[in-house]
Amino acid sequence: MGAILLTESLDWIHRRASNSDLPEGSTLNLLDLAGRPVLRHPHAPVQEFRPLPQDILNPNEDRTRRTFERVDPDGVSRLHRVALLRQPDGAPLGFLTVGIPTEASEAKAEEALARNLLVLSLVALVSLATAWILGESLLLRRLRVLSRTIHRLARLDLTARTGLGQPRDEIGRLAWSFDLMAERLERSRRREVNLLESAGEGICGLDPAGSIVFTNHAAEALLGLPAAELPGLPLRGFFSPQCEAQAEAALTRTLRERTRQTVEEIWLRGADGEEFPVDFTSAPMEDPPGVHGAVVVLRDVTERTKARSQALDAHLRLLQAVDEKKAFYREVLNTVSHERFHLVDAEKIPTTGTEVLDGPLDSLNYARIRAELPRLAHQIGLTEHQAPDLVVVFGEAASNAIKHDVDGHCQVFTTPEGLVMRVSDRGPGIRTEQFPATLFESGFSTKVSLGMGFTLMLQLADTIWLATGPEGTVLQAELTVQPKVPDQKTLERLLARF
Repeated sequence: MGAILLTESLDWIHRRASNSDLPEGSTLNLLDLAGRPVLRHPHAPVQEFRPLPQDILNPNEDRTRRTFERVDPDGVSRLHRVALLRQPDGAPLGFLTVGIPTEASEAKAEEALARNLLVLSLVALVSLATAWILGESLLLRRLRVLSRTIHRLARLDLTARTGLGQPRDEIGRLAWSFDLMAERLERSRRREVNLLESAGEGICGLDPAGSIVFTNHAAEALLGLPAAELPGLPLRGFFSPQCEAQAEAALTRTLRERTRQTVEEIWLRGADGEEFPVDFTSAPMEDPPGVHGAVVVLRDVTERTKARSQALDAHLRLLQAVDEKKAFYREVLNTVSHERFHLVDAEKIPTTGTEVLDGPLDSLNYARIRAELPRLAHQIGLTEHQAPDLVVVFGEAASNAIKHDVDGHCQVFTTPEGLVMRVSDRGPGIRTEQFPATLFESGFSTKVSLGMGFTLMLQLADTIWLATGPEGTVLQAELTVQPKVPDQKTLERLLARF
């Protein structure tokens, strides 16, 4: 019964092997644990069977399937696969080997590879087409819009916008950020342009070479050229030939030393050749970062120059009138005083004699000088009447300087002819139109330096020198020693001799 069952089993295995989809030239062998063939398909003599390697027939190996390649006795190279057969209780039963010709297996592999590559290619093409369609609509189109917008912004076209709407992904948020940045830049640029154009002065931006980069309307009007023709022209060429070197020096210091320079009333020459004065101010500018230029402000000062010239002419005419009036008063005063009063400039007052007193006119020195004058008068031989006169003259000359605190100063000199006293201060002086009242009205005072008591001083002093003006006043009084007159008894004795 066992033999019958084995025979039936082997016959079943032959039928199954024949019906299997094995490549032509394939073999199937059933081996016992010792590696001896029990069944071979197709049928072949046992002596043509080559035993399997021992390491493959080891039932204790964990591998349940082994694969190896060899050339069988029939001369065909086959790829063998060995499987370990087990009993229901798990004990090893034998081995089943399947050998497939190597060429057939490689052909199958190549066929499978080609099939797989074809499938993969189709999948890749479909994926690429899908990616291209989705990328074109969702990515590339928006990236191209964003790139064009960035290029327009780089060319200072601040009206450029992506227009991609609200941010829904990273690219959308990036585009929205660029639109927001461009909008803020446009508002800032508009404010700057409005400020630039609303300025009444001409404003020019210069590059490192001193050539014009931008201007406002006021600068265009001053230079006499439209805005399109000004960029690239050197600003120094718009100044008159006499002032070009001065403007060049100021611009050079600003561009190289990065310092602010100001030149007042430098003459600018417009495109029409007309020259007019401007105030020139240059300041350093850095635009773009690392490139040092300059900003120049030109202010038309034609009206100011005309007004200054007119004021100067009026001042000169006024000075001339004052000089003429002074000359007239000088002649009149000299004539009326019989050459005793001299109205002159300070440098024409004679300075002779030996200085015996010198000091400021304050409360302490005033008393000291007043007490010292009688002694000096007696020392040089002034009469008893002249000594008090000297003190009175000093008091009249010094009182106003002390009262109004105008840096009064007193000097006293002695000469062979008598005594010279000079009082000076830094007050505003006596105005020309006040000379007549000051000198000829008794008690008249201008309430400024040395304007009090001239009438009295003219009566007591022999000679008076006066220099007065905005810078101060100098008054010099001279008293001459008078010869002594003999008394009546002396005269009678002298006459008796004759």
